[in-house]
Amino acid sequence: MSLPKAISNQVVTGCDSSHVAVWELESGNKSIVFSNAHGNEEITCMVFDESWRRLITGARNGTIKVWNFQNGHNLHKLEPEEEAEVTGILPLVDMKMIVAVGWSRKITVYDDSDPDNTYIAPNSHWKGGQIHKDDILTLDHCHPHFMATAGYDGELCVWNLETEKIYLRLRQGQPSDISKAIEFLTSQTSNLSSIQSTQNGHPPRSRPNSRPNSRHRRGHRLPQG
Repeated sequence: MSLPKAISNQVVTGCDSSHVAVWELESGNKSIVFSNAHGNEEITCMVFDESWRRLITGARNGTIKVWNFQNGHNLHKLEPEEEAEVTGILPLVDMKMIVAVGWSRKITVYDDSDPDNTYIAPNSHWKGGQIHKDDILTLDHCHPHFMATAGYDGELCVWNLETEKIYLRLRQGQPSDISKAIEFLTSQTSNLSSIQSTQNGHPPRSRPNSRPNSRHRRGHRLPQG
């Protein structure tokens, strides 16, 4: 993934090996690298705050980190609500908070008021509750008081940031025909496995729920190179 920083003619990239690199557009050279930004976890989203001095990265395991973009120093570590991929981060400087969304399907808020607080705990008590029934894939800010979120199932919600309540539901989630077909086939396979296991004298094993074609399932690692 890449993130342009137009004011300084630079591009920032993050990869599955958890490295963040800053590239100079004119020369194509790397000017700085943050190695193992999230350990061995894939970086799944990045964003600058309004000052363009802080870079915020999110990872597959739910961790979020705030960096000093100038020197690569890790300023804050935002503790995950749960081990679920982060897909969107929204720093709200005026409101002194950072909003995060992802595969937890929740809207999580972090207090960004204390620059000396290294470890920041999540606040998942969003007043509007958990509207999304599927993974939240992205979010965006409409200055000053509105935020939009979009889910994997097509759900589109607009929120009032001051009240944390839903302002407008643009589209209600609709599972796709492909998703329904995959769920049906998965259930049939699970039932067949249960029958075979019972016939062989072994208790049936439950199958974890995961989104189809996900390369981010727990324990999965992309090939190197």
